Amino acid sequence: MNEFVAIAVVIGLAVVAVACLVHISRRKRRRGGRASASLSAEQRAQFARATAKARRVAIDRPWHPVRLQLSDVQMDELGVRLRASGTHDGRPFGFGLSLSMHQGPVALCDWSRQNGESDVFLDLLAHFANQQRGDRRFADLVRTSAIILYAKPNNVPFPQLAAIHCKIFFELDENQPELLLDLDFDKRAGSIAEKDPLHREYLVGAFQAQQLAEAT
Repeated sequence: MNEFVAIAVVIGLAVVAVACLVHISRRKRRRGGRASASLSAEQRAQFARATAKARRVAIDRPWHPVRLQLSDVQMDELGVRLRASGTHDGRPFGFGLSLSMHQGPVALCDWSRQNGESDVFLDLLAHFANQQRGDRRFADLVRTSAIILYAKPNNVPFPQLAAIHCKIFFELDENQPELLLDLDFDKRAGSIAEKDPLHREYLVGAFQAQQLAEAT
């Protein structure tokens, strides 16, 4: 009986968390609609040009899922810590990643720097955005939020999960870009996909070092 109660509590928390996220999303859309209505004709034209530019970049540079290899995977009841790595233009990139469950399907997601290999990851993001990374560097710590959209299998303790699919929110960044993250613990593999082409130009800045200074 206690197991059924525990499952019911988890499901209840998940429903509450999703409802909160839906409510927040609706409030953002309403605020966005009011803000859009208050823009001048020149500002609306600038936004339209920026949108058109982002769509052209997305066509010219289609975002293929960024493949990851997972190592040093450590799982417990509260989440997971691991190291992710891959290659871009023949150069290795890597970063640390941790997910700490907060409430229902919502988690705190921390990205940590792995020497210069993390800056290569910013070069990859800059490539998709058709911009230069310049002197921007991956921060020692980048704090984001995540919601687990689905898990395999479902309704099991975190250490028993085979894979998860998440949406990542960069809430501390002014432009609040988003990413989609897949982690397959059984295969020790993962991938990163884009949520919206309009977010590309903000992602390099969302990972850079001064973000942490602004957040503290």
